[in-house]
Amino acid sequence: MQLLSPQKIELKPRQVVATSSHDVSYIDTTTEMQCHTTISVLFFGDKDWPVGGTTSVDVKVEIPDIYRINSFVVLQRQINVCINNAENIKNRLLNTNQFILRNSKKKEEINILDLMKLKDNFCDFIKNNPTVRHIANKEKRRMLNQFILDRNIYTHGILKIRSSDNAFILEHLDNHTKQKSYSIINTEILKSYSQAYLEIVNMISEFHSLIKN
Repeated sequence: MQLLSPQKIELKPRQVVATSSHDVSYIDTTTEMQCHTTISVLFFGDKDWPVGGTTSVDVKVEIPDIYRINSFVVLQRQINVCINNAENIKNRLLNTNQFILRNSKKKEEINILDLMKLKDNFCDFIKNNPTVRHIANKEKRRMLNQFILDRNIYTHGILKIRSSDNAFILEHLDNHTKQKSYSIINTEILKSYSQAYLEIVNMISEFHSLIKN
């Protein structure tokens, strides 16, 4: 399957980015209770900040309406589901690593490994074991790697709204440059992540079924 990832926004080196935060209220559709949250609206300028100089920017930011507030709450919940699913994958890979490295000197270090390293151990074992090699081809291993990179964005990213078109944006650190970045996020992308989660769960389950027989 093709895993859809948050779409990174390419900014100019000195492009102006402004944030306006708003405390808002809404009615939770499940509990029918009044809730409160803070929503940040992003403004992206259309010109660069001059080197060594000053400039004025007309920042047009409106308070989100009730429709956008409710959409924000729903999307944040969907992101939280993705975060929880990724944590479940980490636990499954942790158990898998305990099996893979049960006779290794590295078994004492398993509990301190991050998700990417747990994935690496799992994939290396699969590639070198003919019994299970077929369950994760190159495409599936690439998908698993991207699943973890996207998980970092969802876990540490901050959901915001773009003022120009009300698109939802995640503010996060780029996985490679570690610089502040902005990526478009939507329900379609999150559904793709959930589908990838199910595929990874099946992959790990099949691994244990085959390797223990």
